[in-house]
Amino acid sequence: MVWHPAMSPFPFDRPLRADEVTGRDAELAALVERVVGGRFVTLIAPRRYGKTSLVNALADHLERTEDLPTLRVDLFGLASMADLAVRLDAAYRAGAAGRLRALLRALLRNLQIDLALGPASVAATFAQDPARDPVPIVHGLLELPRQLATERGSRVLVVVDEFQGIAAVDGADGLVRSHIQHHSAEVSYLFAGSEPHLTELLFSDTARPLYGQAELLTLPPLPGPALAQYIADRFEATSRDAGAGADRIAALTGGHPQRSLLLAHELWERTLVGAPADDEALPAALEAALGRLGGEFTALWAGLAGNEARVLRAVAHGHSPFARSSAALDLKKQSVRHPLTALVRRGVLRSAGAGWELVDPLLALWIRDTFPL
Repeated sequence: MVWHPAMSPFPFDRPLRADEVTGRDAELAALVERVVGGRFVTLIAPRRYGKTSLVNALADHLERTEDLPTLRVDLFGLASMADLAVRLDAAYRAGAAGRLRALLRALLRNLQIDLALGPASVAATFAQDPARDPVPIVHGLLELPRQLATERGSRVLVVVDEFQGIAAVDGADGLVRSHIQHHSAEVSYLFAGSEPHLTELLFSDTARPLYGQAELLTLPPLPGPALAQYIADRFEATSRDAGAGADRIAALTGGHPQRSLLLAHELWERTLVGAPADDEALPAALEAALGRLGGEFTALWAGLAGNEARVLRAVAHGHSPFARSSAALDLKKQSVRHPLTALVRRGVLRSAGAGWELVDPLLALWIRDTFPL
């Protein structure tokens, strides 16, 4: 892509297109191998860590090189079995073009006839008949990808984003398993989740219906050298010079994808055409980025229980919440374990070596600035 010198080349506020993704060659190759081979995969990463961007790159690659189309379903905030039926129906109606769309619509019409549904969408059906049992509709919609693959004579991929939402609906994961376990010859499934603990639990807990049904892949931070080169190249493409800023951003963010793009954008905004970023530009960019995120961080902080906030503050300052150095926060060893576990499950903290670290490095900076020790 060619950027206008006045247009920021750092899209921090949306998923990346396939041609914008960098530093994910290994993860993309692993996903392609599994999808083409009919293996089911669960892709786990915190929010804003590039899952959707990687899926965009995967779908583009499969379409170009394997003639393998992708259908996408989003289960964020799933509320009920009827809601699951509505999400599946809407995804199938919107998720394809050309001959694939014609096949999908024909299959949906057949399903409507089989289930005595009206000619409109599933959402319209429930609006007209709220008491309608959604389970038979979900059964029919879950079977549709295999019918689509059979009709077109080749494999399809179904990406289910924010799959952890399925846990909120009793029996929904068992219903999904009852279909996908028979689909591997025709359909590949990629389950993406942004609540790592809950998503992993759905597939690793022996008591859950989906136990062992998919291979777990965790999306790591972006590698520092690739990230720094990405930033430097896009500065150069818009007649600017990141100078040492590219390496410093990669180090500061620890490879967090969205936070890296946000900082790079703010640095780009403060760099003149034809000149390198000066020594004052990165601190100013960091201040601007923290200003953008202040409302988000304040809301997160306000939602923490007392000991959760204390644990998070200790870790942000580089202390173990179990150490004596946390005494100033009134943290006692017996009061640490539960909030620590809760923060890890929410994706705010993660293990790092023998200790813990914040998933979001800019949140750590904000905490240190706002709540010094």
